[in-house]
Amino acid sequence: MKHNILHLNSNFFNSSVHNEIVESFNSLENVEGKVFVPRLKYDNIQKNEKDYLIQKKCLNLTDKLFLSHRSEKLYKILNKEINFSDFTSILAHSLFSNGLLARKICHRTNLNYTVIVTNTDINLYLKYPFMFRKIALDILLDAEKIFFTAPFYLSELIDKVVPGKYEQKIRNKTIITPFGINQYWLDNVLKQERKIPTDPLKILYVGKVNKNKNIKLIVNTLERENKSHLQYRLQIVGYATDKYGEKFLENINKYAWVSYLGKKGKKELLDIYRNADIFVMTSFKESFGLVYGEAMSQGLPVVYTVKQGFDGHFEEDSIGYAVNPYSSSELIDVLKIIRMNYSKMSDSARNEVNKLSWENVVQNFMQGIED
Repeated sequence: MKHNILHLNSNFFNSSVHNEIVESFNSLENVEGKVFVPRLKYDNIQKNEKDYLIQKKCLNLTDKLFLSHRSEKLYKILNKEINFSDFTSILAHSLFSNGLLARKICHRTNLNYTVIVTNTDINLYLKYPFMFRKIALDILLDAEKIFFTAPFYLSELIDKVVPGKYEQKIRNKTIITPFGINQYWLDNVLKQERKIPTDPLKILYVGKVNKNKNIKLIVNTLERENKSHLQYRLQIVGYATDKYGEKFLENINKYAWVSYLGKKGKKELLDIYRNADIFVMTSFKESFGLVYGEAMSQGLPVVYTVKQGFDGHFEEDSIGYAVNPYSSSELIDVLKIIRMNYSKMSDSARNEVNKLSWENVVQNFMQGIED
């Protein structure tokens, strides 16, 4: 059967992962698709050579607050741009911003839709369940399938918005699958075994620098451990995305054992991963965290946040450990455990990273769409 998927993604340009999803779908035999990307009216839209993009400058800032009005506006715009009968299904890349539009299209065209539940859905919109509970429940009940990139988000969503009488129905159409990492990392998986690390242990952080990323926990924890003698070094790769991050980086040079390397491309980053010992990112909230997979490809055991995007996709003691993002003691404990089991965990990280190939991930999505 030929599949022509209508992707709805208002956050398409916020992360490279969205482009990877669509291109991975379109690379499959008998699958093609286009992406509707509504933009703010004052956005500067650069010429884009991707022929699958449908971009429209049509949104106001207030549209985020009035989801029903927003979805009606977008439906009318999209109805003028495409022929819905050209498509076989819809994939909404978030529950609220895109799922409500998908549901409206479904009711007016009979196209089935699948929805991806994201970090923003759980940690922003559902901070106010009394406002958004009915909207969420309606979208979930009418969806053909529901995808979660984080196992714990399913439980949280059910607790917040799903009455008991609907719980099994929601669970029956749920699929949990991670996002994939760029093929570059799978093409360059470290082949040889890593050496047992020696003092000082080289900790690596790669990602945006902002309040949510919680790098302060890493720095404060290692600072206490380094007071008696130098046990840890920390490298930070990335760039500030808020005022908190800017201030954090302004003060980072007071720690002699911390190196800030700025933003790096893939080739430079490959060497940085290979020269580190353990990857640590303890964000407060995290949809998935592709950098964990990048680090795994180079044999780095990883430390991640409990009950956030990466947690639950691998056995905890095989490739790393989840920690409470407020607990320095947990962070130190798992660093010591990883060190004692370093060779085993490093090998597991390299061997299991293929689970994060886009080929595998998209096959999971397509299986859900076709069922």
